[in-house]
Amino acid sequence: MAGTRHPCGSTRYVTRADLVRSAGLLGAAYTFNDSAPADEQVLHGQFDTLQLRPGLILHAACVRDLRTMDTSNQLDPAVKIVLLVDGATDLSFGHHRFQLGPRSADPAQRASGALVNLAEEDLFARRWQAGRTERKVSLTLTPEWIEEGGLAAHGDHAALRAFCREHLARQPWTPSARARDLARAILEPASFEPGLHRLRLEARCLELAAEALAAVGEHMPGTPALREIDRRRLRRLDELLHAAASDALPTMPAVPAHAPPPAGLPAPVASVPVPCMPALSMPELSMAGIARAIGTNPVSLQALTRRAWGCSVFERLRMLRLERAHDVLLRGGSVAEAAAVAGYSAATNFATAYRRRYGCTPRQAASGRAASPVANVE
Repeated sequence: MAGTRHPCGSTRYVTRADLVRSAGLLGAAYTFNDSAPADEQVLHGQFDTLQLRPGLILHAACVRDLRTMDTSNQLDPAVKIVLLVDGATDLSFGHHRFQLGPRSADPAQRASGALVNLAEEDLFARRWQAGRTERKVSLTLTPEWIEEGGLAAHGDHAALRAFCREHLARQPWTPSARARDLARAILEPASFEPGLHRLRLEARCLELAAEALAAVGEHMPGTPALREIDRRRLRRLDELLHAAASDALPTMPAVPAHAPPPAGLPAPVASVPVPCMPALSMPELSMAGIARAIGTNPVSLQALTRRAWGCSVFERLRMLRLERAHDVLLRGGSVAEAAAVAGYSAATNFATAYRRRYGCTPRQAASGRAASPVANVE
C-alpha cells in the first residue's frame, strides 16, 4: 500500500517513535504493552496532531492498525471531544470506555461521540486491532483556552462551569449531520496554502466544538433534559439558520430596540421577505415567522436557544454569517465582499468581530499572512 492515496490525504507509515512524539502535545509517558523497536511501523494512513492556537489541539487520523496491542499515556487536564466518521475505535479516558464508530463492536455507541472532561491528569488508553480502520477527529480544549474564550465564566454557562470542574465528567452527545460533515471536511486534503488551510481547519474545529459543548447541561444533575420535540425544533431551526446564512437569502432581520446586539456584532438591518422554504414554509425571516415555522412562539423559542446554545436566535445567525464571510476570504474574495456576506456595512466593525473570532484581521486572512501552524495536517 506504500505510495497509495488515502481518502483523507497522502498516506505514510507511522512508527512507535512517531506515536511518542505526537503524544507530546497532549501529555506524557506514552507506553506500549509489549516490546519492539522504536522504528516498527504500527499504523498506515494519515495521522497528525497539531496545535491550531494555544490550548486548541486537533488530532486527525485516517488509519489502519498494523498491530494488535494496547497503548496508554498520561493526558493533561482538558475537555476531550472525539467523533468518528467511519470505521471503529476502542479507547478510554480514565475509567470511561468508548467503542465508537459506524463499525463499532457496541451497536449502542455507533452513532455517538465522546465528550469528557479531565479536570486533572489521567490515563488515556487505546486498544488496537490489526486490520481495523478508523477516520477520526479528536479535539483537545485546555482549561486556559476555555477561560480565555469566556465560556466557563459566562453567566449563561453554569452547566459548562460545573462540567469543567468535575474530573471525568462525561456528557452524552450524538453528533448532528452537520458535525459529521465538519469532521469529514477536517479530514480532507489541504486545498489552500498552509496559513489559509490552518484558518479553515480552525473554523471547522470551532464549530464542531461549539456543537459538542452545547450538549453540556442537557443531562446534568438538576438540569431538565430537553424534550424530544425541542430537539426536533432545534434541528429544524439549525437547518433554517444555515440556509439563511447562505448567499441565496437576504441579510439578517431586525432585532427589537430593547435587545441590542452584543459587542462586536453587526447592527441589524430591517426584516425583509425571503423566498418560500418548503421544509419550513416561512414567509419572512423574523422571530414570529421562525417560531411559527417550527411550531412554537417567540418567547419559548428564545428560551430554548439560550438554554441549548447559550445565545439568541439572531446571535447564532450572525455567527453563521461570519463563518460564511470567513469562507469567502479563504476562497479568494475581497474584504468588502466578505463584510457584505456577514451583513456589515462598516469595515471596521467587521474587522473587529472577525479578529475576535479568528485571531487575525480579514486582510491577513485574504492575503494568506495568518500565522503558520505548529505542524501541517496533510
